Amino acid sequence: MDKSEKMISDTYLQAVLDIWSQKREQTTFFISGNCMSPMIKDGDYLTVEHGNRDIHMGDVVAFGSPRNPSVLRVVKIENIGGKKFLLLKPDRYYTTHSFISGEKILGKVIEIRGSDGYLHLNSIFWKCCNYILSIRSYMSWRCSTTDSTLWKGINLLITIRSKIFLRRFSIDIILWKGVHRAHRIWFLIQRFVFTNRRRYG
Repeated sequence: MDKSEKMISDTYLQAVLDIWSQKREQTTFFISGNCMSPMIKDGDYLTVEHGNRDIHMGDVVAFGSPRNPSVLRVVKIENIGGKKFLLLKPDRYYTTHSFISGEKILGKVIEIRGSDGYLHLNSIFWKCCNYILSIRSYMSWRCSTTDSTLWKGINLLITIRSKIFLRRFSIDIILWKGVHRAHRIWFLIQRFVFTNRRRYG
């Protein structure tokens, strides 16, 4: 960037974001990185609804620097001292981001446009799928961090399964392919119902 260009100061930028959060404004930006792959891939365009209201387990949220936000999935929500704290995790890795205050959330990802087409995450279908994906993410995190016998046993079973079925049959790939096929079927059903309503309604 040319140094002669005037940049918006962080104070003004935060003021704009506060207004957008109150009005639930939406912005679109492209994502860099594959930590949320296969759902969100490098170069996909995301639409974010600003604000931290109506955020639930499974939602994909933007947080951090407004100039270069990070995007992760909510896998756990806790209320501490009357404030909401969220545990965020990438879909692709076992590690989680530490608990962050709901006030640091820039907004919720509601649309993805990219190699997998157009995904509208506020639909009933994607709300259900995101909840299932968050359970999978939470389990993978617990298996890799806990000392409990139960989670150690689950981790052992996952390790044995991965050794037997190799990497190309990983549970993440199988789960995502199943979700993607179900989405296509859902889309065809919706289109069929809509066409019939127009024809006979």
